[in-house]
Amino acid sequence: MSLNAVLRAVAVEPGDGEFLDEVLDRRLDRCGELTRSAAARALELVQAAVKEAGDDPRLLEALVLLGLSWPKLARRQSVDVPAFGRRAALLFEQGGDSDRGRALLEALADAFPEERGIDRDLSGLLRRLGDVDELARRYLAKAQVEIDGGRPMDAVPFLQEVLLADPGRKDIARLIRDLRYDDAEQAQARKRKRRGVGAVVLFVLLGAVLVWREVELDRQFKALTPPADNSRTELDRRLGELNEFARINPVWHGMLAVDRQIAQVDRAIDDLQRREADRAAAIATDKTRRTEAAETARLEARRLVERGRYHEAIATFEQALDLAGDDWGQAARVREDVAAVRELIEEPR
Repeated sequence: MSLNAVLRAVAVEPGDGEFLDEVLDRRLDRCGELTRSAAARALELVQAAVKEAGDDPRLLEALVLLGLSWPKLARRQSVDVPAFGRRAALLFEQGGDSDRGRALLEALADAFPEERGIDRDLSGLLRRLGDVDELARRYLAKAQVEIDGGRPMDAVPFLQEVLLADPGRKDIARLIRDLRYDDAEQAQARKRKRRGVGAVVLFVLLGAVLVWREVELDRQFKALTPPADNSRTELDRRLGELNEFARINPVWHGMLAVDRQIAQVDRAIDDLQRREADRAAAIATDKTRRTEAAETARLEARRLVERGRYHEAIATFEQALDLAGDDWGQAARVREDVAAVRELIEEPR
């Protein structure tokens, strides 16, 4: 089995009116139809091609599809499916194929619900695409699962994401407050059941504990280390600390400040991703422009050779090499042309 055979085996032509997520599902079905030995060999071939070719989103996508269809084989061959999938989605977006990247991230989010990085990448992409409704729908669904499972406080971070995507959702803000209030009320009710003799003394002590807790939480929050810079590593660290603090301490008078900082860091991460995408697009555009200019110079140099203007031809060939760089597909051929022209110049007339 060759690499091209693997790519053909998992390729699917989209039907009329078929959505990209439907095409992706059919490609996953094709991967699942491989025999175990064929799937193992396919994973080896595509993984080797990814290591050699680097950032080719189509190869990364094929590796992810095989890994999703054969998770045990992927783990055995140390294929980090979430990491490769997130990279492929980013490259698709940078290449102008955001919908393909979105379909891949949605499949990964379903397969790896515990991976916050996938969820964050998908949220950022949906924000950049302007699909606020879909972003809110996904987080509301996650929140509903937690509420139905009797874990209302675990639903709060997802509801905060809805509020970040659509700040006008006052109903969501009220729901967050209600969940926190209900949780606090339930905690107080459990405490009241255990009260007996000395209720007044216990009430005074409880008040003191609550005051101490508020002061202590305020101190802990202020002690959280701010990001040293605007790098992705620092922003991810800061976001993780804030989310963990909010998860552990859902009921606190200063939680609105925590929510605001979470929203600020999320926006900073989105801005950083957007700048990275813009920078990559600019580099690709400049590369295309220089390659086109180099090709024009190469053709002009060949015309100069035909006219016998050898020295001008050599200079134009060298200009083409300077424009395109060593990784240009025509570089070797141009060097051969330069050598041939030099031989013509050196021939006795």
